[in-house]
Amino acid sequence: MLTNLGNFGTNAAGYGYSVGVAINASGQITGQSSVYDASGSNKGQAAFRSDGSTVTNLGNFGTNTSGYGYSNGVAINASGQVTGDSSVYDSSGNPKGQAAFRSNGTTLTNLGNLGTSTVGVGYSIGLAINASGQVAGNSDVYDAAGNYKGQAAFSSDGTTMTNLGNLGTNTSTGYGYSYGVAINVIGQVTGYSDVYDAAGNYKGQAAFRSDGTTMTALGNFGSDTAGFGYSSGRAINASGQVAGNSGVYDASGNFKGQAAFRSDGSTVTNLGNLGTDAAGIGFSYGVAINASGQVAGYSGVYDAAGNYKGQAAFRSDGTTMTNLGNLGTDASGFGFSYAEAINARGAIVGYSNVDSDADGFFDRFHALYWDRSELFDLNDLVSLKSYEYLESASAINDAGQIVGYGRNTNNGSFFAFRIDIRDALVPVPGTVALLGLGLALLGFGHRRARLRVRTRHG
Repeated sequence: MLTNLGNFGTNAAGYGYSVGVAINASGQITGQSSVYDASGSNKGQAAFRSDGSTVTNLGNFGTNTSGYGYSNGVAINASGQVTGDSSVYDSSGNPKGQAAFRSNGTTLTNLGNLGTSTVGVGYSIGLAINASGQVAGNSDVYDAAGNYKGQAAFSSDGTTMTNLGNLGTNTSTGYGYSYGVAINVIGQVTGYSDVYDAAGNYKGQAAFRSDGTTMTALGNFGSDTAGFGYSSGRAINASGQVAGNSGVYDASGNFKGQAAFRSDGSTVTNLGNLGTDAAGIGFSYGVAINASGQVAGYSGVYDAAGNYKGQAAFRSDGTTMTNLGNLGTDASGFGFSYAEAINARGAIVGYSNVDSDADGFFDRFHALYWDRSELFDLNDLVSLKSYEYLESASAINDAGQIVGYGRNTNNGSFFAFRIDIRDALVPVPGTVALLGLGLALLGFGHRRARLRVRTRHG
């Protein structure tokens, strides 16, 4: 069943948008929606929480003098607590930056920041939340005099924001940068940090894992001749395994692309790629990881002769990278697909380019679902109006409920959706071939809509 989650009003032409970003085990969803008043005037954007029938506006931290404000729902935990960010305005409508929040659906709590400028402006964003309500994200850093000192990953229990530090600073400016991206059930945070040596020389970027006290660099797959390397942590599971990506260099410091990795905190495993070019350069990115350590992501695809053939979503068990395919190729034989999320059973959602008018050229993205070696276009599994399509699937829970967003081609608007894949995998005209898989699944029981991270340097 497809559920359109609606929005908070439309303009005079009927345009409105909403995007579903994350879903918890019970099917509660968070994301963001445009806000229009009764006369169709734009009043900004609001984070929401929805149970599939009621969509709740989570509010914001003030508005400007025109009544405009914005907030974004980014992550939701099992009890329905949401984190994200909101614009901040004082009582006179003056902008005071942006703040990470935690909401229980009724009260929006400002998590603060790691200092403000001399005019009282600060920035923070919440990007992940665990079962106990701990939030991870990043914040601009200012000293007591209001001097900008970079940006730092943080964890917050809803009362205290803890600066997780960084992997060195620029000695001439005192600036350091780290970014908290994900948090697990025991409060371990992963993300990435700029790296400086003892002399303050910039050495690239490293994925990290932090227990709230110590930030541990997870390493990379080599560095260039100047010692520059980079890696980034993107997701972390309950046992502390991290998925992400790293630059790859050979022993002579020659660049060989980028590779998805899985790390247990001491060993970083290169998950490989789906082929390389004639020079041996390939790329892959780890995006999500489940409890059993399966990683989802996407990789460049090359044929045996080293010819580039596009990009494909993958699933890896740490040893074998499986190409999940795509939803068609263009006239040149190129295909593109991207994984966004993976659940406990290893089912994956994301999106793929499609040639909807069969003219040999890609003209849109379609939301996809992959499970047990089968790839499905979610648009084929549900009933839609002739002017609607599902563009991207952002998240999937362990019950098989999928959240994402679709498009209305009449007015260009976006709509958040939720699908229960167990209901969707029932034959509809043109999809009789799905019957066998649908029956098999009856017992079973992550610009694209990218998360916006606002950063300021200087």
